[in-house]
Amino acid sequence: MSFKRLRGVPLPYEKQGQIYFTCQNYETAPKYTRLKIDKLCDSAGGDYSSALKELVTTGKTAQEVALKHHMSVDTLTRRRKVFYILWSR
Repeated sequence: MSFKRLRGVPLPYEKQGQIYFTCQNYETAPKYTRLKIDKLCDSAGGDYSSALKELVTTGKTAQEVALKHHMSVDTLTRRRKVFYILWSR
């Protein structure tokens, strides 16, 4: 899957790309980066933190992840938006 700008996220394309590719490399990232991703998924995802983590660290679509975790795509994409905003602070 390739990177596509998230229209609802108020960050420039380059910053979104940086976040996206950092998360896609979760398995090989340094421990502090993995901890940051985990913490942000917990903060932004709430009860759906595992679904959010799956969305941001794999190449799966929001539809695939939402279906697997029995949640709406809208809820998942809103949580992803919060994740990106929290990351940039």
